[in-house]
Amino acid sequence: MSFRPDGSDLRLYAARIRAPFGLAFKPGTSDLFVTMNQRDDLGDRTTGDALAIVSPGTNWKFPACYAQGGPACADVPRPIALLDKHAAVGSVAILTGQLGRATASTALVAEWQAATVQRVTLKGQRRLRGLGKPLAYRLQHPLALIVTRTRSVLVGDWGTGTIYRIAPAPS
Repeated sequence: MSFRPDGSDLRLYAARIRAPFGLAFKPGTSDLFVTMNQRDDLGDRTTGDALAIVSPGTNWKFPACYAQGGPACADVPRPIALLDKHAAVGSVAILTGQLGRATASTALVAEWQAATVQRVTLKGQRRLRGLGKPLAYRLQHPLALIVTRTRSVLVGDWGTGTIYRIAPAPS
């Protein structure tokens, strides 16, 4: 849903997304990134949690479509990256520039259950289809992410009550 600060102009932005959590616009664009938690009741048959770009008016058709493919998922957009299974994805933050080995534009995704912050390199204008790669791991339950003005990443760990700072190496 979207609306003005005063509550007026209520509009449906996108519909029937399976367990969306994190939202972030890529700086300088209208690309809205969302993390999606997938079904845990499928065990190893789940496709894994996902990162997607959501466009106005899209219908992800959940619960009929839950990333299993086939006729129920006809015309449903595909995620740009699959993440760990049963990861309990949380926040997403978009980093531009360089942070360690992460270059260009990178989506960072907190995986609460997997105790990891994944990075998904965004190629070209928008996307890379594939799996994320760890930026930080062995956290307890990372959930909140934010990129600061200095391009550091702050990671809020729900499990420990700690905020970690990941900063670019000095030049």
